[in-house]
Amino acid sequence: MPGLAARNAAQLALARQHGLAHEAPGGFARVLTEDARAATPLLLITEYPDQTLLGDAFTAAHEAQRAAVIAAYDALQELDLADRPLA
Repeated sequence: MPGLAARNAAQLALARQHGLAHEAPGGFARVLTEDARAATPLLLITEYPDQTLLGDAFTAAHEAQRAAVIAAYDALQELDLADRPLA
C-alpha cells in the first residue's frame, strides 16, 4: 500500500523514543504468542495509530486493515493444521 511503510517507520521511530516499540521485521510491529487455550489456532490483532481519522486518511486506514486480514487468510490457507484441533 502506498505510503504505509513510511507511516509505519515514522510511528516506530516515535514509539522507540518512548521505549514502546516491539520487534518490527519488515517494518511492521508485531507480538507473537501461543495460547493453547484459545478457541482458534491463530489470532490476528491489527492496530492503526489513530482512531479519529476521516476522509482519505480513514480510507487508507481501512484498506491497510483489510489488506492485513486478507494476507492473514491467504497465509492460513498455506498452513497444515491437520494435527491441530480447531476448538
